[in-house]
Amino acid sequence: MLTEKEWLLINDIIKEIYAAKNLKQFGETFLLLIRKLIPFRSAAFTIIDNGFTVREQQYAGINLPASSIREYNEKYADQDYTNEILSFPKSTSYRDTDLINEEQKQKTTIYREWLAPQGKKYGGGLTIKLENRLISCITLFRDEMNGPLSDRELYILDLFIGHMESIIGYLLIEQQNRFMDFKTMQAYQKLSGREKEIIPYVLKGYSNDDLSEIFYISSSTAKKHVYSILSKFQVSSRGELIKLIASQE
Repeated sequence: MLTEKEWLLINDIIKEIYAAKNLKQFGETFLLLIRKLIPFRSAAFTIIDNGFTVREQQYAGINLPASSIREYNEKYADQDYTNEILSFPKSTSYRDTDLINEEQKQKTTIYREWLAPQGKKYGGGLTIKLENRLISCITLFRDEMNGPLSDRELYILDLFIGHMESIIGYLLIEQQNRFMDFKTMQAYQKLSGREKEIIPYVLKGYSNDDLSEIFYISSSTAKKHVYSILSKFQVSSRGELIKLIASQE
């Protein structure tokens, strides 16, 4: 379905977004690079708080300034015809043409007043959730020439979902200084000294091979440490570990 060149580019994008130091940098990097695979007119990366409000300090956009997103929040968010995708129980890709037909869309206030004047005829992207809570939206807007997102382009977006959940979850933990809460968790107290050294790297997305190089241990030993960490937190994957820690208040 995808060419070798496209797979190589996807791998490069994944490496770059894992290197992001904060949410804004993550958003800027992803939007800039994904455009090489999926053309768009404008795009937005947003972090959503508990009140479904966009956090402007973590906003990243291409041809879509923060002021435009502010206008959307104040005037049109409640009228958005793609809102139904927000209630989907897990992270997902989507396109607006699956949610509303063209005739209905052109009658909506948000399309007539906000989207159409900016040349945003079609929209789609990703919604990212942790513990059933919406934490981020990546929205790509396209004009008449590019048309709606294709099945192939949605497939490409789907490839990033697991990575998005891990990276955004980690960066939220780091940003909100939740490591204090994390270190008071009962499961953390059960970790060995070496496991306490390793777990921050696991949360950041480092592979077993990466851990072996950093801590001068074999890959099999790194794998055993990671398995032990997951077992003590009673989760079965790194993604579940991040979701568990991100859910701590």
